[in-house]
Amino acid sequence: MMSKETLALAAVVFMLTGSCDAAIEKLANKAEFESLCEIAALADLEAEAAEELKGGDAAYEAIRDLNMTLSPPQWTKMFKKDNGTGDWETTVPEPMKNNPFWQKMWPTWLKSAQSVANENKKETLMASAGLKDAAENVLQLVYIKLLPIAEAAEHLHAQLKQHTAVDKIKAAKDCKQELNQIVYGQTTKPSGALEQDAIFKTGTKDGHSNHCEGAGTAHPASTVIGTIICLCAQGAVSGLPHACIEANTQKPRWNGNHNTGPAQWTDISKFCGPTAAKKVAASLLRNKLTAVQTKLRIQVSDGYLGAFLQNNCDGDTANGICVKFTSYTPTAQQHFKDVPWVKKISDFA
Repeated sequence: MMSKETLALAAVVFMLTGSCDAAIEKLANKAEFESLCEIAALADLEAEAAEELKGGDAAYEAIRDLNMTLSPPQWTKMFKKDNGTGDWETTVPEPMKNNPFWQKMWPTWLKSAQSVANENKKETLMASAGLKDAAENVLQLVYIKLLPIAEAAEHLHAQLKQHTAVDKIKAAKDCKQELNQIVYGQTTKPSGALEQDAIFKTGTKDGHSNHCEGAGTAHPASTVIGTIICLCAQGAVSGLPHACIEANTQKPRWNGNHNTGPAQWTDISKFCGPTAAKKVAASLLRNKLTAVQTKLRIQVSDGYLGAFLQNNCDGDTANGICVKFTSYTPTAQQHFKDVPWVKKISDFA
């Protein structure tokens, strides 16, 4: 759901009552294009790697350290070199150097030995376990009882780390797929030409305004890319070649044919640069969406993204190079919020 801050910002719109412009001028949609490009670029970020599990570590380490503290001298002395220097033994002892389990566990055991070498920490640990003044036979009994608990804790900790990593990788994968849906209308980024029924709503009739006007879930510009095409493609009759970008060559005109929409993106995408962001965060997505929504303008009782003078968003410089959200007002924001790509961001972030 959108935050209250987003809703408050969205309510600050320009109430247009008319325009003295004779025609829409070049780069009129530059700001909108750049804001949408920033969202599109997020789909190119690599999925965030799984983080190491932190929850539960304190309890696990306490059990591990107590087990080391109560261990017999013949065990604990293995972690110090026998050359009299008092240095720590960082490698597995010779008799067990080829044992896979010892190779795996030695760093963990060594860490515990180093941890309880601190007398203050050892005293605190024994006191917290109620063993500060316990007799030797009691300590030996506790050690025997603690061994299977420590072994189980080791096993559970390893399992929990593995499961959490899997969950995080799945979440990262889901994040990537969701971003692709927002931008491209499909779960994976196309390796070739885009699908017209992915970037625009399936069944949209030919015509510039048919692709760029609507409301809520039924809006034909159902993706970020579809929205960009509406703002930047040069209309067939008297369109503007540089509505969004100062390109060196004039782009092919778009007559609103449903099948030729993807070709427009092929040209426009060259000017949609990468993002400076390193990873996708919910706050980042919310901010990017807010940057788009605050650019909406209201004319009478409809919302418009991009340049609008009169009539409709048909790509004509005398009318509108824009995306229309029918019946959008500060009190009826659902006509923008329920547009597929907008809603996906709101639900996701």
